[in-house]
Order: sequence, then structure tokens, then C-alpha cells
Amino acid sequence: RVHPDAQGRGIAGRLVKEGEQLARHYGAAVVRTAIPSHDYAALGVAERAGFRPAARAAVLETDVAPGPVHVPYDAPVETPRPEAAASLTQLLERTPTLTAWERLVPLGWRFRRLIPGLVRGLVKDRRVAVALRPERSEAPQAMALFAGHDEAVVAAVLDGAAPGMQALFGELTEYARDRGVSRIVVFTHDAAALQAIGAREWRPHPWCPDGLIIAEKSLAS
Repeated sequence: RVHPDAQGRGIAGRLVKEGEQLARHYGAAVVRTAIPSHDYAALGVAERAGFRPAARAAVLETDVAPGPVHVPYDAPVETPRPEAAASLTQLLERTPTLTAWERLVPLGWRFRRLIPGLVRGLVKDRRVAVALRPERSEAPQAMALFAGHDEAVVAAVLDGAAPGMQALFGELTEYARDRGVSRIVVFTHDAAALQAIGAREWRPHPWCPDGLIIAEKSLAS
């Protein structure tokens, strides 16, 4: 961010350059940023610095309504064990969301590369839930990566078969109620992918009403 009174002097470009040098110092091979699609000034700074769009994301939110959850869900939901991280990573890699995002996962609004170690850490923090197939108790049909914040429960990924997504959304709603928060926010590669949980009536997140552009740059050179 550059203060409005100081914009137009090339400060943003210099900040990006300094950030790249620091990243190289720590051995990073790629730098990546998520920019609201309507922030043309920031997109221009990134483009001039050599960043190129790598993926897009929509961010939708809905209020946690009182009363029962009005979605049909009967799939059992469980918190997986850390030793299942490798198989969970493979499950995530096969979802349309991670395919569209080229194996990137939005955590803290930063898109990070999906690896088993990352999933294992999320499992240990109890930030992963899977919906199982009722007829096969060990076979996941949907998966959610999420975190609880002061005002919202944020689902970085919610993908899989429709019944499993409905079950997970019901679980996230109960989790939000237990924490006393009023909203659920979900990242997705395509808003239509969330129709199974009624997202057609959800509203775009105010910080990025037109979605996010994930831009990246190689530091190899």
C-alpha cells in the first residue's frame, strides 16, 4: 500500500523490487501475490514488475442464519488423522478447484503450493474436514480446508461430490455458531461450483467483489 498523497512517484515499484530481493535472499524461486480484479493500479504495478496472471479466484460470503441448516446432508463428516496427509493431498489435487489453481491453496489470502507437509500441518491444527461416503466409511467424497476468525469462518477449499459438500457446509455452519461468528466466506475457482450449497444467493466479498487475480513471477533469473 502507498499513501494516496505519495502515489505516482514509483514508490510501489521500488517496494516490489525490494520485496523480490529479500525473497531471493531467503532462497525463494517464485514470488506470488493475490490482487483484487478491480484494483487496476495494483495490477499495473505487478505487470510492470514482470508478474503474470497464473489463476483466478472468486470469494463469496453468506450470513450464518439462525435455526436449522437448510441443506440436505447425511454424509458422515470427520477430522482426518495426520498420517492421512498424503492421500488427502492426492484427493485435493484431483478436485476441479486445485486443478484450476494449479495446486495452489489460499491460506491467509496467500496462495501457497499444495504439499503433504502443508496438509499435515492443517490436519494437526484441526483445519481439515472430510465427508465420507455412507456406503464406504473410509472413502472421502468431499473435503474442506478452513479456519475460524473473529467475524467469519473462512473455507479456503470446499470441493467434492455435492452430497459431501452439503454435509461439510452444514459442519462449517455449526462450527461458526459454536464460535459465535456471523459469516462464512468461501474461496472457489468458479462460483457455479458452489451451487450445491446454495451459493447462488451469496454475495461477493467486499474486498474483492470481482474476484482475485493470482499473479506470479519467477526469480530464477
